[in-house]
Amino acid sequence: MGRKQLPHFAGALFHLILPGRRPNGLVQDDEDWTSLGTVASRMLWWCGGLIHACRCDGNRIHFALEVSHVPVGAMSQRISGAYAQHLCGRRGWKGGVFAPYVAIPVDAALYLADLVVWLHRPWKRDDQTLARRSRYWTGDDAYLTPGSLTWITTARVLGEFGRGAAGIQAYRTRKALGVDPEIVALLNRRRPERRTSRTKVLGDLRAAQPTDEMIREIAKLVAEHRNVSCEEMYSNSRHRDVSKAKSITAVLAVRNGASLATVARLFRRRSSTLIEEAEHYRETDPQIFVEAERAIAGRVDSHGERGSQSPSVDSLSSKSEETGRAAGRRQ
Repeated sequence: MGRKQLPHFAGALFHLILPGRRPNGLVQDDEDWTSLGTVASRMLWWCGGLIHACRCDGNRIHFALEVSHVPVGAMSQRISGAYAQHLCGRRGWKGGVFAPYVAIPVDAALYLADLVVWLHRPWKRDDQTLARRSRYWTGDDAYLTPGSLTWITTARVLGEFGRGAAGIQAYRTRKALGVDPEIVALLNRRRPERRTSRTKVLGDLRAAQPTDEMIREIAKLVAEHRNVSCEEMYSNSRHRDVSKAKSITAVLAVRNGASLATVARLFRRRSSTLIEEAEHYRETDPQIFVEAERAIAGRVDSHGERGSQSPSVDSLSSKSEETGRAAGRRQ
């Protein structure tokens, strides 16, 4: 769930809050923090977008989240759903883990640096909420040691402060100064309208998703790129080349805002199967996604027609290349 009529166009910035249903801390040790980073990395790989900052405070997780072409609600659900599985498995929790998310639109040009600095703020003695806990986790290390947390993007904010060591020092100084209370209130502002109907939420998400025709057009282009037939793409074939083509199509369709369930229905496969196969190739052969995205960039638009440049596919090419290189370094 989330707020009414939230924009989800490329480049929109949100202060995303994932509140827990229990008073227990959602991140309690380094193992939890590492798992959250893994979940966030996978979400970015599937959905695109950027995470500029993160803060875990008791039963609330905060992100400075920039969307690409997947709605902020879908990105939130990918994080909360996967991390909830980790918590239930590790702590034996039953039932719902997260309450409805809150996504607060933020003007990136004016307040991105403020949002990052505020989320990474240090503990203060007068903060009674933090005083009740011995530890909290933030993405501050990503800025102090660039590259240490691959799921947090620091280039844009550090670029505002300067290059190299000078930029890092300027970030330290800016964080020590804190953020003006009026700006903090703006970053946490709440609108009176709230989503109260799960049916309406799901309907809004479906309305924002591409048509079946667009997904089929992506599948056709991927089939051409991978030298398999369209008939095989929609068959029950388990041939390796066909499975790879289906995995590529699923990932590119999701990055363009499609529901994985819709892709699974068209391919007559289970969503879990598509996820398992895509994750397998993400770890073993990440370049297939980079090469396919580069090959079909500009050949599909939001109506599923050829010959018109697709901003969603184009804009994600560089992100895919970064993901491919990062995955290659991990192997």
